Amino acid sequence: MLVLGGQEGHALFQRRVDNGVWELPAGGCEPGQSFRTAAVTELFEETGIVAKAEDLEPFASLSDPSIHTLAYPNGDQVQAFAMCFVLASWEGSLLAEESEVSDLGFFPLADPPYPTHIPTLEVLKLYALF
Repeated sequence: MLVLGGQEGHALFQRRVDNGVWELPAGGCEPGQSFRTAAVTELFEETGIVAKAEDLEPFASLSDPSIHTLAYPNGDQVQAFAMCFVLASWEGSLLAEESEVSDLGFFPLADPPYPTHIPTLEVLKLYALF
């Protein structure tokens, strides 16, 4: 999810604890959740940001197996499907969920932090077309 904030043209990025890669906040759906509900839940759990589902504006989806196949530390592999939302209005204070996120920060969309998760770079390209 692209969370806009800080200065104009900036979005929230988070650094993963497990591999040190920077990405946009994201997560999976639990049984019974909609894409919007899951996005709101994951955003709060990982970053401390409080969002309303109706404030999420969808702009793209990502399901390309060549760039969005994920390998987990336990060896499991999945092809991920991402609904991409942009969020311009939110509340709360940034608070990284320590078991998953080591750092949080707003960075320019045109110059994301490095190393950047490959699917995140693709989402940024899709957002530029929006």
